[in-house]
Amino acid sequence: MNRTLSRSARTRAAGVAVATVVAALSAFGSPAQAAAPTVDLKVQVGAVSFGAGSSVSIDKLTVTNAGTAKATKVTATIELIDGGATPPLTFTTQRAWRAPSACVLVGPAKVTCPLDDLDAAGSTSQGLNLPADERSHVPGGPNPVPMPVKAKVTVAAEQTDAAPTDNAATSGQVQRTVTASAVDWTARALPVHGKVGDVVNVPVSAFYPSPSGGGALGYPVAELIDRRVAPPGTEWAWALPAFCLDMKPGVERRCNSITEIPATAGEPDSFQLPLRIVSQEVGEGEFRVEGMGGDPNPANNCARIIVTVDGAPARTTPVTPACAQPAPKPSGSASPTATGALPVTGTNTTAFVAAGAALVLAGTAVLFALRRRRRAFTA
Repeated sequence: MNRTLSRSARTRAAGVAVATVVAALSAFGSPAQAAAPTVDLKVQVGAVSFGAGSSVSIDKLTVTNAGTAKATKVTATIELIDGGATPPLTFTTQRAWRAPSACVLVGPAKVTCPLDDLDAAGSTSQGLNLPADERSHVPGGPNPVPMPVKAKVTVAAEQTDAAPTDNAATSGQVQRTVTASAVDWTARALPVHGKVGDVVNVPVSAFYPSPSGGGALGYPVAELIDRRVAPPGTEWAWALPAFCLDMKPGVERRCNSITEIPATAGEPDSFQLPLRIVSQEVGEGEFRVEGMGGDPNPANNCARIIVTVDGAPARTTPVTPACAQPAPKPSGSASPTATGALPVTGTNTTAFVAAGAALVLAGTAVLFALRRRRRAFTA
């Protein structure tokens, strides 16, 4: 009995020893477990600058994959950091976005652009030129202090980054100086028709042609004021917004259009002006644009607003052509006979004219203060 147990114990011990030796030999002959492949993106940003057509340029954007796996669906998010500007520089939102490589706006001053996939230890470098809006002017001249601008770039891939702390970099700071430019603005208005009582929408637009030498207008552009005079026999049918002044209630309005200036030559700033027909006899109105930086050709700054009334009899009085006279200066009083108003007479003429000039000056000051967006004109 004892002999049998002793033999069994010896057999088990031998089996354990053999298993241990086999396991040791297997471990000795097997390679170590390989680490899982990873993606590790790093980014470097070159200088940021301003190009023609109010664009923001990054001359060199370098992205490196220091990991061991391929990085796919790589993107770069560019954010403008505009110190001291009020309102700030933003990427273009007033027009259709036309940035290269299918970039997408993700915020007023932030855009995301797709990049090429990066193999392990791979690298790519490229420049970016992105359209932007410049909105910081003082009327008729440069801003008193240059404004610092930087661009922060953050890269990402669809894979988790092994070391995300180096996925962002900021460009060096450049100074952005704003100046007012002399622009050859052109105004246009399309004719409309309707019957008495109708509200018709008058399509108007303002644009500038490509300057001499070709190419887009240099950054930035001039501030724009427009003057809108309803034709006799009509009245404006849109509520007065904060960025417009009622110079003659229901008839003449002046609006500050600073944020609607197109940044590309030849691209019109177009909108519609609702007009109510109140008489069968309708004269001509005008839409006039006035650049604050000066205009080398003011003859094309005014467009005639022409309204045809359906079923109206032949006119008994001739139509006075619009745009025949220069626009009244903001510092002077408007012509009292331009819209059929009674002229000022008597011994207090000078006092009345002085008071009128003071009111116009005050209104112009308010107009410059109310520098807000123009787009919606509602009844």
